[in-house]
Amino acid sequence: MSMYFRPRVISAIFGAFLTFVVTPYLAIVYQGFISQIRQDELDAMLMDEKESWHASGPCIHALAEVIPEQRRLSIGESTILEIVMNNSADSNCIANIEVNAAAFDVRPEKEKQFDIPPGRTVLLWNISPKSEGSHRILVSSGLEQITSGLIVKDKNGLSSFQLMVISILTSILGPAFTVPWWIEFLSKRREKREAKDANIKT
Repeated sequence: MSMYFRPRVISAIFGAFLTFVVTPYLAIVYQGFISQIRQDELDAMLMDEKESWHASGPCIHALAEVIPEQRRLSIGESTILEIVMNNSADSNCIANIEVNAAAFDVRPEKEKQFDIPPGRTVLLWNISPKSEGSHRILVSSGLEQITSGLIVKDKNGLSSFQLMVISILTSILGPAFTVPWWIEFLSKRREKREAKDANIKT
């Protein structure tokens, strides 16, 4: 009797552990992760600022906006930086645009010259973080200068404590989340049941 019910007891204990321990913890980790993302995005936007110096001339006030596609990045990711130029003149003007971002790999080169037509023009840069932390990207053109904030986390975007706990749970429970593990478990359970039935018949 005890041999027959042992797999059921183990399965029940394991199911209760998943239901009352693992699932609530993962839910807490997920909610904390989402809250941290929102806070990081807010912190990044609070670093934004724009400076302007008054003068007249072609393209010296053409820099209108700098828009990061993402405010929160992980190491190994990249994002697009939109640089919006607004030429209020009736003819093209030449603008020198400089992207200062020491903590990022920047493509194309950090300083480049463009022929800006009248109206609104959007130029794209690709940036990839090289280190974690809170960083500022400074874009300047003519007499305009715009600072944009970005937050860079580790590859998983989690705190070191969250990573440690998830790593422990994964190492312990990892096989239990795979189909082969359950097939082997049920197969052994069936073999024991068949062996017990055979013993009873004999």
